Amino acid sequence: MDKWTSSEWLAFWSIVIGGVIAIAAIFFSIWAARRWGNRRGRLLLAYHVTNLMPTGGPREGLGFTYKGMPVNDPQLVTLRLKNVGPHDITRDHFDQNQPLWVGLDATFMGLIRTTSTVGYSPGMAMQAIGTEKAQIGFNPGHLPRKAEWMAEFLVEGTAVPSLRGLLINTDIDEGESGSRKVLRELALMTIPWPGRVLAELLFK
Repeated sequence: MDKWTSSEWLAFWSIVIGGVIAIAAIFFSIWAARRWGNRRGRLLLAYHVTNLMPTGGPREGLGFTYKGMPVNDPQLVTLRLKNVGPHDITRDHFDQNQPLWVGLDATFMGLIRTTSTVGYSPGMAMQAIGTEKAQIGFNPGHLPRKAEWMAEFLVEGTAVPSLRGLLINTDIDEGESGSRKVLRELALMTIPWPGRVLAELLFK
């Protein structure tokens, strides 16, 4: 055929485009099945550290006490554990029924309060007051989808929270509350599944 008609060109390009879309769909399905086929849980651990004493300059005559105990370089640490995944997190996700530990790299002074968005506060695992390089943990429990646990506690010294534990079949992202990673996760959780898979590819 020396010259194709418009309808023949249209048919040809329809086949080409359809083939490309079909191949792309196959690769996307394979990737999605590997990443989301088992419907892994997903948590977000966000933290914020507030220095309770002025930084820099003289501090003569200025001190801080907690329950009668002097605290040098007091810092208030806020941990938020939010379920941003496709299903509830249950006790079965906690390996060997152990807490989800968070390292503080500071001296633990006391738990201030715990709250949640589901009407009951999370159980916390804590080390003794005065423990250096301390850890604090969220005890095994039920964290529904889109729900959040929060814990506030006092430490002495510069706190650098970092995740020290894992959950079964669950991915956990962590970061400072105002960081790009945390804000991205909070935005992605508003996108219905499985549309989130495509959104993660676009905004990676």
